[in-house]
This record gives sequence, structure tokens and C-alpha cells, in this order.
Amino acid sequence: MASSSSARRRRLQYLSPTEALEIGGGGLSLSPRVKLLLTFFRSDPAVKPIDEWKLKLALLDFLRSHPLSLSVPDDDLVIRRRPDLHKRKRDEPVASGTLFVRDLGFLKSENLEGDEEDEGASRKRFLDWRSTFVDRLAGIDLNLEGVKFKMTVEIPPADDFELMQKSWEDYYTSQLLDSRRAFARRPDTVIVRGVPSRWFAEPRVSSNASMLVTHTIFSTLGKIRNLNVASDDDLGVKLEEPKEEIISGLNCKVWVQFESYDDFYNAMKVLCGRSMQKEGSRLKVDYEVSWDRDGYFRSVNQKPYRNYRQERDSSTQVLAGNIRNEPSKNQPHITFDSNGSRRKRFRTVYLVEKLTADNRVYHKACFRCHHCKGTLKLGNYNSFEGVLYCRPHFDQIYKSTGSLDKSFEGTPKVVKPEKFVDNENANKVSSAFAGTREKCVGCKKTVYPIERVTVNGTSYHKSCFKCSHGGCTISPSNYIAHEGTLYCKHHHIQLIKQKGNYSKLEDEKEKTSDEAAAPPQEETSDA
Repeated sequence: MASSSSARRRRLQYLSPTEALEIGGGGLSLSPRVKLLLTFFRSDPAVKPIDEWKLKLALLDFLRSHPLSLSVPDDDLVIRRRPDLHKRKRDEPVASGTLFVRDLGFLKSENLEGDEEDEGASRKRFLDWRSTFVDRLAGIDLNLEGVKFKMTVEIPPADDFELMQKSWEDYYTSQLLDSRRAFARRPDTVIVRGVPSRWFAEPRVSSNASMLVTHTIFSTLGKIRNLNVASDDDLGVKLEEPKEEIISGLNCKVWVQFESYDDFYNAMKVLCGRSMQKEGSRLKVDYEVSWDRDGYFRSVNQKPYRNYRQERDSSTQVLAGNIRNEPSKNQPHITFDSNGSRRKRFRTVYLVEKLTADNRVYHKACFRCHHCKGTLKLGNYNSFEGVLYCRPHFDQIYKSTGSLDKSFEGTPKVVKPEKFVDNENANKVSSAFAGTREKCVGCKKTVYPIERVTVNGTSYHKSCFKCSHGGCTISPSNYIAHEGTLYCKHHHIQLIKQKGNYSKLEDEKEKTSDEAAAPPQEETSDA
């Protein structure tokens, strides 16, 4: 364990500033780049409106031409006009922008033996080139159709490691002098903000950042003592210029406290001046990195970071081979009405089990008919006032009531036979043939549970549960009942078309039953 930590520390210590680094093993990598902040001022008192597109093209031509000859894509240069230009003073800027130089392969060099130069020489070459590049850009004048602009350039504090190192050394030196302690405290916590939460989330579980995945990613940089992840929704609000690469509301902020100052130093050195990329994605995230001077883990009363086994036992549940992450804080609350009845509980719908119909979101297992509880599909359902029905029962409510304003009275439901288990070791086959007093409505004989079909509180044999008009086989999900008489859908519609209404249908039923009950007449002949 100690040898692996020392090898990792040695690798990060000698990592070249132009070399990429894979972190976490989930396709994430840190790619080197140079980021510059640009500010444009008017050099003359002209009042002609600024054209940021022409300004961008002129600057790109300057960067791609000799002597710079840089490979800068159009998307890596962003220029925005300042708001309320008509209210600005003469010495205030008119536009601002950001320039990224990601192709730094020309800075790599090899010695005479073919080996790459060491980290010290490579870093010195990189810093000298960056300083020369900034000096060339600073103070240049751009002339656009007679309107002159002057540009200033600066390196963001989050990308200047040497400046950031000097800031924490000066801070803790002043703290040492004020407190008169024998030793100086050194920083140990890195703050990273502006990274997409979905990149730090567990796949197919949630889009929120996971402590486990975040720990796996940042453990590549050193041994971690404490870790915390929180949403960073106000990133785009606090900045004057919202970032286009990162959608506000989907970002997270990470605090990482390392065990040693050496791990903290190497992590800051690696994170500064790099962008985060994910394999298979064209998105390049230019995050912000800083060090914690407020003592976040000393001032905030929070629980220590849990290891893998603790988080797995507390936040994951294994159900039928499927792993679902359900933190206790996200569990829905159960409330009760004034009469003590339990209200409906709403559960989170994840993307893999999501189904949308009529602008409502359902679980696939909850997309059922309100009448027969049968599973529905998007191609065979009907809905009325948010209530789902299968097509047969949707037609039944209209034909039995004549209006969709009414609902089923005494909604027939398929009642599953109750299982009476007096003893766990009882024979299941013998219990199915236990004594019963229920009679079939069709044949008036005893109905046993194994052959019983119950609808609307009435029991039938499976063989007796058929259409009374044509003898067609029906099921509890596709039958139509009228005054205790069963019909299949086809014959019910046919009789309605022939008779016109339900009263004539009843007359026809009574007439048929009387003819069947009347005795045959004897023929008489005259003598």
C-alpha cells in the first residue's frame, strides 16, 4: 500500500504540464490547456456599435498567422458584448472574452537520446512560452473598418499554480505571525466547482453526484481524509458571464481534504491549467479550482466520509438482482388524511422505467387499467380526467351510462381467490379443493376455488362464464354485463344496433326466456 502511494505521488510530481492524466478509471481525463481572459476597450471616441463576430474573426486570423501559428478552433474563442454600452464611461470596456489553447504538442521536446525531458525543464519551457504569448497579445490594437480596439490579457487565478502557491504561503505565514505559534499550518483541502454532476453519479441509478464515485475519481490524486459533494446551482448566477459549456443547475462543488500536504500540493499542481473530458463526449469542462482558507472540515459539523462498505449497506438495496440507490433523505413521506386513511405515496421515476402519457409520468408497472388492473401500452389505452382504462372498459362506460361524465357503478374487478393457509406445511393441492358454499350463477352448482371466476361479487364456473347470446368464451377483462346478464363485446354491440336501446333488449330477453319455459302445444284434428 505504501509503495503504491509513493509511486502515485512520484508520478504526479513529475507529470509534465503538457501531458494528460486519466482519473477514476471511468473514462474521465484531465487534458492540458491554456486559458486567457480577454478585455476589449475602445481606442477612439467612435460611437459605431461593436460587431463581436468581426472582432472574433480578426483575432483568429492574428492567432493562426505567423509568428504565432496556433491551432485554435472557432469554438475555443468566445467574445461577448458588455451590457448597457450606452451607459458606459469612456474608459470602461466594451466587450470581454475567453481564449483556450488546447493543442500544446509543439511544447514537447526530446533530448539527444530520444527520451523526454524531465518535469522541471518541461515546466520551465511551458511557463516561458505562456509568458511570451501573453506579452504578445497584451496591448495589441485591432482595426475594424476604421474603429480601433485595444485588448488586455490576463491569466485566471485558478490557472496560475505559482500565484496560487504564493497566496497560501503568504496567508499561513501571516497566520503564524499573528498567533505566535511554533509551527505554521499548511493547507490540505482542494475545492473544485463547475463540473457536471452526472459525471460523478452512479450510472443508471441517479443523475446526482455520488460520494463513492467522487472518492474513486479523486483518490487518483492522493490519499483522502474527508470528502463532501454539494450542488452548485448558483455558479452561473454569481458569475457575470454565464458559461455556455456547463448548464446551470446540473453542476456540483467538491471539497477534498488530503491526508498530507504533499498530496494536496500535487493535486493542486495537476488540476491547475487543465480541462476535464469524458470518453465518448465532446464536452470539455473548464472547472474552477481553489484551496480552502476557511477550514471547511474544521468549521462545519458534518459526519466523516463513509467507506465503500458503509455506503453500500446504507444507500443501496438489492432487490431481485437489481441494485437501486435510494438515500434515506430522498424517501417519500407517508401522510394521512383527516379521516385516517393513507394518502397515495409518490415515488421517484428513473429514466430506465419512465413512461409518459397525457403529460403525466408513470412507472411502467403502474400504467394499468383502473377497472381491470391490466397492464396497458401506449397504443391501447384510453384516459378520461386522468383515469386510465383499457379500450374494452372505456367503451363499456360509455355504452352503459351514455356519457363520459359518469363512472362505473359497482366497478367489476377481478377478485383473486384468497389463499387460506392454516399451516405452513399444509398441502397446497388439498387446500384448493377445500369445502365451499359458493354457487355458480349460471348452473347453480358448487364452485371450487380452482375453477372459480368472480366478477362484481358473483361467482361463475370458468365454463359457465360465457356470452349469454352466442355462447362465446369471455374473460373478466373483455366482458360486458347488463342486469346480471353476460355478453361479449361483439354481440352486445350487435344487439344494441338491432334493438336501439336497453329496454328493448330486456324485452327480448324476457320473451326468449318465456318461450323457452312454455310447454309445447298439442296438435288437434277434427274428427
